[in-house]
Amino acid sequence: MPPKGWRKNPDGTYPPPNHDHEKISIDEILFPKATLLRLSKSVLQDGNLISRDSVTAIQRSATVFVSHLMLFARNITSENGRSTVNTQDLCEALEKVGYGSFVPTIQKDLEVFIENKKQKKMRKLQEKE
Repeated sequence: MPPKGWRKNPDGTYPPPNHDHEKISIDEILFPKATLLRLSKSVLQDGNLISRDSVTAIQRSATVFVSHLMLFARNITSENGRSTVNTQDLCEALEKVGYGSFVPTIQKDLEVFIENKKQKKMRKLQEKE
């Protein structure tokens, strides 16, 4: 059975999928400005202001960096015969890109995050009982 909503062209051929012809602009995948502004302010000293152009530059550069990192992580994942990117793939991608010095810090923060998540889940279970 053909997919829902399919239509043949008048000459009997199927139209090409839309996603093959569409190019994605960076403006369509930018991270939220409010989130990046909050993160930026948490790193800066108190009283420092961030201009609107700086926030836009941070927003665009963060999006490009994460996209570049994910490209390497997806390549590592496919080389290992898997389809899902995991934390180990991201750490290897960081090393390939040249940011291997961040890996220990990220792994520590990840362990803290996982532990906090477990504790939060345990608290919810205890509240239900």
